[in-house]
Amino acid sequence: ESQATLDNREENDFYSLIKTSLLRIKRASSFQATLDAIAAEVRHITGFDRVMVYRLDLDNTGVVIAENKREDWESYLDLHYPAVDIPENCRKLYYENWLRTIVDVNRQSVPIIPANHPQTHRRTDLSFSILRSVPDCHLEYLRNMDVAATLCISLINEHQLWGLIVCHHGSPNFVSYEKRKYCELLGQMMSLELIKRQEKEAKRYWAEIKNIQTYLQETLKDLMPLQSIGVSQILKKYSHNWTVRSSRKINEFTRVSAPNVLHPSSRLTIAERLSMQGF
Repeated sequence: ESQATLDNREENDFYSLIKTSLLRIKRASSFQATLDAIAAEVRHITGFDRVMVYRLDLDNTGVVIAENKREDWESYLDLHYPAVDIPENCRKLYYENWLRTIVDVNRQSVPIIPANHPQTHRRTDLSFSILRSVPDCHLEYLRNMDVAATLCISLINEHQLWGLIVCHHGSPNFVSYEKRKYCELLGQMMSLELIKRQEKEAKRYWAEIKNIQTYLQETLKDLMPLQSIGVSQILKKYSHNWTVRSSRKINEFTRVSAPNVLHPSSRLTIAERLSMQGF
């Protein structure tokens, strides 16, 4: 077969892979289901032992919000990390590069000779190099977790690093150029998809808050005579507090996912507690 035929076949296989993954992810019924599908697809394609979706909060602390892993590996789901876990200079590199990979944490780095450019007398900038080495402290950090290879895919939202798709492997793992290209494109497309999903969940969450407010008002009116205990003042106070907290949640929704919706029985419990406390 000619080289052109082989190239066309590889290109068709690549786009077929992307199309299949996107269809599976778009079938997800919720924001969390979308995250779980992303982790599953990346692990299926790359073969890593663990794939996590790591979200950065407004204060740059992090939390693992989705995970797909080997059954015998320890789970990191819901683990929280301080802001120093990914320093500012590293966050900048992740923002500027969609993909970072470490094939083998025990492989010796190769020095650049000469260290400084002979004309500019400055060190060569490897910020955009896929072969760029990482600090020894980070390699030691990975060894302490028994991780031998990693792949990180950036998730960008409104010119900020929203989070990372982090892949871990227990042995050295080289990811081919085609698979790296797939991961990079998936990261870009999922950044847009996550924004869309978040906006949809934010609207649903806001509607649920409104329903809870209405339920509280109606329940309190039934439980307590309005003229004897001044329920109108209570409703005004609690409605305002709920609205303020809800607005803050919505404003933060570009970075965090909505909490679980309250079950109807929880609403009754809230009303009962207010009644028991003399409101």
